Amino acid sequence: MPATKFFVLDRAEEAASMVLPQLGRLRGRHRELGDQAQRALTSVCLNLAESRASGGKAQRNHLRIALGSSYETTAALRLIRMQGLLPAQTVNDAIAKLDEVQAMTFVLMRRIAG
Repeated sequence: MPATKFFVLDRAEEAASMVLPQLGRLRGRHRELGDQAQRALTSVCLNLAESRASGGKAQRNHLRIALGSSYETTAALRLIRMQGLLPAQTVNDAIAKLDEVQAMTFVLMRRIAG
């Protein structure tokens, strides 16, 4: 990757800043869902960051994992929204950022494969 700003990671971190603090506050029977969402969203950010320092197959693998984790995070956030566990607008905004992450990551993967 060039030494330019890595916009996809910025978007992932924006999504994380919107919901990570609140996910940690989910309690009781919802705690596991919050923990799963936290792990998945953390995986998105960390794998995107690691992909930047990798090349070839390793880079593509990190991007693939980040993409899968972003879909997992989106699914978890939808479940959280359905149950009214976090404010709907906050969840919607985070999902919108994750949609951007997914599109950008897909393009990066195609460039590497291409």
